[in-house]
Amino acid sequence: MKALVQIKNIFIIFAMLLSITCKKEEPVTSPEIVWQKDIGKSSGASINPVIYKNKVIISKDTTLIILNKSDGTILSKKPTSTIGANFRIQNRFYYFSQSDLVQFDLETETEISRIPVNFYGFTVSADSSHMYCLIDKKVLSANLQTMVSDTVYTLHEESNYQGNRILACSEDYQDEMMIFEGYFLEKEIHLIRYNKLTHSIVYEKTYPENDLYYMTVSFFSVYKNYIIIGYSYNKTECYSYSTGELMWTLDKSIHKPTFSGDYLYAESNNRRTICGINLNSGNSDIAIGCQFSDFDKKLTVYDNFIVWQNDDVYIADISRSKIIHTITEDKSEDYFPFDNNTCVTVDHTTGYAYAVGYNYAWCFKLR
Repeated sequence: MKALVQIKNIFIIFAMLLSITCKKEEPVTSPEIVWQKDIGKSSGASINPVIYKNKVIISKDTTLIILNKSDGTILSKKPTSTIGANFRIQNRFYYFSQSDLVQFDLETETEISRIPVNFYGFTVSADSSHMYCLIDKKVLSANLQTMVSDTVYTLHEESNYQGNRILACSEDYQDEMMIFEGYFLEKEIHLIRYNKLTHSIVYEKTYPENDLYYMTVSFFSVYKNYIIIGYSYNKTECYSYSTGELMWTLDKSIHKPTFSGDYLYAESNNRRTICGINLNSGNSDIAIGCQFSDFDKKLTVYDNFIVWQNDDVYIADISRSKIIHTITEDKSEDYFPFDNNTCVTVDHTTGYAYAVGYNYAWCFKLR
């Protein structure tokens, strides 16, 4: 009898431990909807929601809509033309409209200037004071205060040039920019680190790429001491920014990356996995199963969460490599949620995220 009692107690303790273990696997909190605002049917958003003080600025077709950040109330609507590439610096919001660069004041909610720059459709990067564009053999700079443009660098002259030329700026290196040149005929790439203040080359590295002809560059990014090049043909490379030397190569295509800590997060080439790659080692340590309809979805990372949108908004727990929450709209015959554009922004100071879809805009709290 005593033995039976002891066995029973052991089973009770085991059950308690199992229960505690299972509870630990649950997420600390579940994301919650703070507000949902009907913005009317549209063909989708063309910008990430822009957060400025008590405002959230979203796009719907050819209209900028300013919402109250706390409850989603529509404060005003600003008609504009089609919005292309865009970025924000302090209280200024810049976007390309056809061949114009538009400067929009987020404080007064007015368009300040619109100048023809003919940059639309070309490689664009920006830092806190200037925007840089790569057109043909020239790197052009536009002062974002005066809106005056100038040629700051002319690339090498090659009569038979075929390939890719891309530039990238980094918040960590405000006085510099990186230029990527891929030469298909020569089967090599050039990495040029350029100082914008002295108008001089810091270094230029040349690397052979035997299969470059079959690869198209999907992204070129600078983050901390890393230069990351993503190719469309099953290859990703990481170089040291300080030296220009190759750090690692990954036999995997990734698209539309975002960075957090020492990790790069991106969708993989098979559209079924979000991967987290350690930038120091190149190891793909994190894999979250998903399904994308195209390659235009950019991920947002906050704390232990990854947020992205496809037909719906998805929130995944990084530590568990698992989708833990989905935000969706009601489906109908003519329903095409979220269009083909990125439309999720996380306010890293508060943990609130903002998204815009086909019919609605949302605010949801991650923590």
